[in-house]
Amino acid sequence: MAIFAASMENLIRLALPHLSQSALDALWRSAKSLHPAIRAVLLARRAKRRDLSDGQEAIPVRVVNDVDEEPHPTVAYTKCCVCDAAMAARIADAVAAVACAAPYADGRLKASAPHPIVECGDAGCACFVVGRGVRAPLEVFKTSRRGWGLRCRRALGRGEFVCEYAGELLSSAEAARRQRRAVPNYIFVVREHSRAGTWRTIIDPTHTGNVGRFANHSCDPNLAVHLVRVASLVPRIALFASRDVPASEELTISYGDSGAGGGAAPGARTPCECGAAECGGWLPCDLSA
Repeated sequence: MAIFAASMENLIRLALPHLSQSALDALWRSAKSLHPAIRAVLLARRAKRRDLSDGQEAIPVRVVNDVDEEPHPTVAYTKCCVCDAAMAARIADAVAAVACAAPYADGRLKASAPHPIVECGDAGCACFVVGRGVRAPLEVFKTSRRGWGLRCRRALGRGEFVCEYAGELLSSAEAARRQRRAVPNYIFVVREHSRAGTWRTIIDPTHTGNVGRFANHSCDPNLAVHLVRVASLVPRIALFASRDVPASEELTISYGDSGAGGGAAPGARTPCECGAAECGGWLPCDLSA
């Protein structure tokens, strides 16, 4: 048995670099009853997935689990928001020829950036930042207490673009339906108020999304949420470093006002474990999309 295990261990080591993530997961499931040496080889390989985005981002998004044996998260990856045909038609009607207003300096968001932030969509323009996509070496990692989280393998400077919070663009009716069906969820609602009324941008990355969906909540976040329009009137939810962030520090955003229940039933709220000095005690919960 020892000779067989050693031979299988060597064979698996040779095959690992050529296996897809799905094949690796299937092999892991079948190996649970096999020799501990084989399991150890598979666990070490599964601890690091090469690219969550499957090549869609310019820089691979690595996935790391050094905590337990939970499989890597699965998500239909998209670099920007997607929508159904009906919403796509409405978005097409909203596209306008817009001019950028120099919101960045050396690729970083200015503290005095005009609002709304607009990028013209010209890849050669110095203001084309969010539209260019992820440029930092991001990593999805398993935390000890809060599930999966997000971090960067190098330091980030204040105002540096990190990623979008991308997923399916929803109507208010569809968002309400999904919230009734599944709580908690990843639905993110942004409201813009003007004299003409309130514009809602609702994004759900639960099944189709990008690396931004792994940013956990903090009552003292190091990322700020900004709406950026890239050659369109429909905003993108862009995450920028709100301060200098050391390498490997967990990247967090605010999900909203931690003190507001948002219509959640008693006992339905989730305790916040962000660890901030002024933690509100509960994760934000807003059911009024």
